[in-house]
Amino acid sequence: MVRKRIAIIASISTSLINFRGELIKKWIELGHEVYACAPDFECKIKDKLECAKVKPVEIKLFRTGLNPFKDLVSLYSLYKTLNEINPDVVYSYTIKPVIYASIASKLAGVDYISSLITGLGYTFSGNSFTKKIINRVTRILYKISLSTNKLVLFQNEDDRKLVVDLKLVDEGKTAVVNGSGVNTSHFYYSSYDNNEVSFLM
Repeated sequence: MVRKRIAIIASISTSLINFRGELIKKWIELGHEVYACAPDFECKIKDKLECAKVKPVEIKLFRTGLNPFKDLVSLYSLYKTLNEINPDVVYSYTIKPVIYASIASKLAGVDYISSLITGLGYTFSGNSFTKKIINRVTRILYKISLSTNKLVLFQNEDDRKLVVDLKLVDEGKTAVVNGSGVNTSHFYYSSYDNNEVSFLM
């Protein structure tokens, strides 16, 4: 197997451990060089990544809000970072990393760009005037960014169908994965003896 330099882009540093930890671990086991990029790294997250032989990289990414100037700052920060790392593969997840990392990767000349759509969020629902505007802008940005991707992953068939039906991505470069996965050796099953079970939704 050819050793690759992989940059994974997240909007929250803790998600690199909590939701992508097993994936990153597998990349390292396969001999790849991994750069984990996120804003506002917690020290303990940096330590855990470095212990796993992953290189944490701080980026400017405003994961919330609709300020176009802040989003341009995010785009430039990602472009600058990717130029410095010079990765073979960029893998991003959640809406802003997917959009801006995909565009920045294309500008930086990255060969293989891949995204994980973890969910379509409230921007694809709701009938208020504001939400309709956000929906329209989001669709345009998705169409531009996903056109740069070699592979776009979804966590359920409904999301894939909607994005394909809206002609935001070619179906031929999409696939569905079975969620984020759970390490059953770490989060193991245990029986529950109490007959009264409450759910908070």
